[in-house]
Amino acid sequence: MPYIERQKRVLFDAALSGCKPKDVGELTYCLYILCMDYLHSGYRYHDLAEVAGALTCTIQELYRRKIAPYENGKIEENGDV
Repeated sequence: MPYIERQKRVLFDAALSGCKPKDVGELTYCLYILCMDYLHSGYRYHDLAEVAGALTCTIQELYRRKIAPYENGKIEENGDV
């Protein structure tokens, strides 16, 4: 996942601080709106592929940083399959 400069993070963190989805529907809506804002008006396949790629990389980063460690902890706790 590309990590952006700290100065830019502050701007995005401030803008996103009010966005606290409470369920998967709200989360999906927020992600969709962010994608549509990125695409703004009129887009080509390349633009759609960029968004799909960003979402794919986000899924991979979430898995690498949060899901895999969680699953590893559960393996330690309950034993492997």
